[in-house]
Amino acid sequence: MLSRRRVGVLGAAATGMALGAEVARAAEVGRLVPVRGTRIYVEDTGPRDAPALLYLHGGPGTGGYDFSFYQRERLSPRLRLVVIDQRGVLRSNPILETDAFGFADLVADCEALRNTLGISSWTVVGHSFGGYLATAYALSHPDAVSRLVFENPAWDFASSGRYLLRLEAAKLRSVGRDGEARDAEAAAELPATTPEADVWEAFGRTTNRLGQLKDDLYVHGPDKQFFSQLVVRSGLSQTAWQEGMTQQRRLYREGLVFNPLTPRLDDLAMPAVLLKGRYDPVTSPDQVGAFLANPRHEMVVLDQSAHFAHVEEPDRFARLVTSLATTGVLSGEDRAEGWSGVPSA
Repeated sequence: MLSRRRVGVLGAAATGMALGAEVARAAEVGRLVPVRGTRIYVEDTGPRDAPALLYLHGGPGTGGYDFSFYQRERLSPRLRLVVIDQRGVLRSNPILETDAFGFADLVADCEALRNTLGISSWTVVGHSFGGYLATAYALSHPDAVSRLVFENPAWDFASSGRYLLRLEAAKLRSVGRDGEARDAEAAAELPATTPEADVWEAFGRTTNRLGQLKDDLYVHGPDKQFFSQLVVRSGLSQTAWQEGMTQQRRLYREGLVFNPLTPRLDDLAMPAVLLKGRYDPVTSPDQVGAFLANPRHEMVVLDQSAHFAHVEEPDRFARLVTSLATTGVLSGEDRAEGWSGVPSA
């Protein structure tokens, strides 16, 4: 879940020749697929007869590169793994300012792609903003989605923004920037009647002043710059990495993404599991509560992760997702109980 300037800024653990080799392999597996008047970059790997899984990236506008880098070789042996760059993002065809475009296009693209690939139904994994998109898609096409897996989703931009502002205020205060901390705290306490878009804009203003400190919020482990390292070594142009900013800008201008989906979580017809990084700053406690209010929903806490569990705990993440997509079963030790909703320092 990123503010306007965070696309292509977060950053990767692997280095050197191993990273270079993996990047080279990553460039070989995808193709541009015609979908509803544009072309979307699609990686479709793994056995054709295995359970299908669609990954929806966040941002808006970050692309699926980091997920494929860390998860493709872990997931594709047992799953038909479909990773995309959403319409207008990274390796997909760009969105022009003259193009008609809105959030509904992203939902429709998912269903059109499923039909194009000949997949009867699939598990959908949504990370951050991708969790919002996965929810909207599942609500619109319940027969197409067999299971939902949410990785630190944002179902309510304003709630995520307020939560992030409080955490940012604490981070600013910890380094002596008390004036900025007070500004962030004031923004977090904007009246409940404040439009969701205005709360999100207030968060964006604060986070853009954090500099390197913002990576401390989004990444728990020592490899704070994992994404920026991937960007450099990917071989993709900076222009490509910035393409998603048009998608983000257009979605924010349209405003539909600021409508909270937390009231609709109980309407999900399929099993749903939340993979929650213990230190994640995006899925606020009230969003977790709204999800778990449905006794059919389950949650797993990944203790060594912040916002990017698929990077920070890649093996455990892959094991969980593979188990859910193939058997639909979590082990007793994986089920989370008693999460306080407060990241540790």
